[in-house]
Amino acid sequence: MWRPAKGYDNQEGFGIVDAAAALAKAGQLAGHRPAATSVPLAFRFGGGPSAVPPAPVRSRGSGQLILSALLALASLVLIGAAGTRLALLRRRPR
Repeated sequence: MWRPAKGYDNQEGFGIVDAAAALAKAGQLAGHRPAATSVPLAFRFGGGPSAVPPAPVRSRGSGQLILSALLALASLVLIGAAGTRLALLRRRPR
């Protein structure tokens, strides 16, 4: 597994798992010996590590958090205004 130097990276998250190494280690822990294969790495599923492009992870800025907070605040204001108007309409004599 590859891990960023600071522990978390906006581009990589907490790291990238090497699936082949994880399966090999699981096989060792289970006492299983992998069968020898004559298939080149390039023809295996996914084309091997060199064929895997970097994960398309967007930068997680604070913009979405601020937008969500503003939308929540606007919703609360609208709910409060609607509740106040409803309470005033119910108080009026008919």
